[in-house]
Amino acid sequence: MLKDADFRGLRPGMSATDVERILGSPLLRTPLPRLREQAWEYRFFDIQTPMKALLHFDLNGVLNRHTQGYDHEYHHGGAER
Repeated sequence: MLKDADFRGLRPGMSATDVERILGSPLLRTPLPRLREQAWEYRFFDIQTPMKALLHFDLNGVLNRHTQGYDHEYHHGGAER
């Protein structure tokens, strides 16, 4: 089960393979052609708080950045489990 600490070790420049080795497969992989990126989505709980993390990779599979925050969709039926 993923937790906040798993995401703290991520750094820009990591390969998609390394990230997937740490976090496992994402819930969604969304191509963002205009940004020339792909976004990976993960959902997890920080203690009892539902969280969502988005990881942005360039077209070469290199991590550019990631963000995480409260998963607003969790209580509104938008999150698929």
